Amino acid sequence: MTAVGRRQASVRLLPLAAVVLLALPLLMFLWTGQAAAPEALTYRTYFTPRSAQYDPGVPATVRGEVNRLRKEKLARERRGEAEGGVGALSTLSLDLDGDGLPEKFATESGSASGAGSVWVVYNPRNGRLMGTLNGSIVFVARESDQGWPRLETYMKSAPETAVAFFYVFSGTRYQKARARALTLPEIDEYFRRKPPLGRELEDFRQ
Repeated sequence: MTAVGRRQASVRLLPLAAVVLLALPLLMFLWTGQAAAPEALTYRTYFTPRSAQYDPGVPATVRGEVNRLRKEKLARERRGEAEGGVGALSTLSLDLDGDGLPEKFATESGSASGAGSVWVVYNPRNGRLMGTLNGSIVFVARESDQGWPRLETYMKSAPETAVAFFYVFSGTRYQKARARALTLPEIDEYFRRKPPLGRELEDFRQ
């Protein structure tokens, strides 16, 4: 190829190189988003409000957060404050990051229902809030971010519909990554893809 030909080929390649360079950040963003909220997870354990035990030692910061979430839930359901403030709290301990020091999930005692419960994840050693969840079943995934497992919750939203929420650890706390609405046939398929669950869902599963 002559020098002129090489120069012409280089000129033709410049626009292509520019497109590739511009597309790289977008591709990286899309890839990161997919990694943060995968379509399929494998599971280490699961629990429900029935798995939690009454705990009189829940910090005031956690109680306040449960109360705030409860008020938001009642407002969404248009039930106002008729049911009063938050009552007794129950907690469940689980070492999420494998450092030998368990974190805790707090929920209102007696809140087990298909309509979903509010949960607060916190560090019991310093009372630091680590995220909030909503769901009647909480699944703890084997997949993780920064050493913290991804979480998935399930709750009924109507007699024949449900919703699954997916949470990832981001910096210092869990954030909701996405939600998936489920119709009645999809609910059956959803649970077929899960590990075997106890009939009454009363036991904490390791």
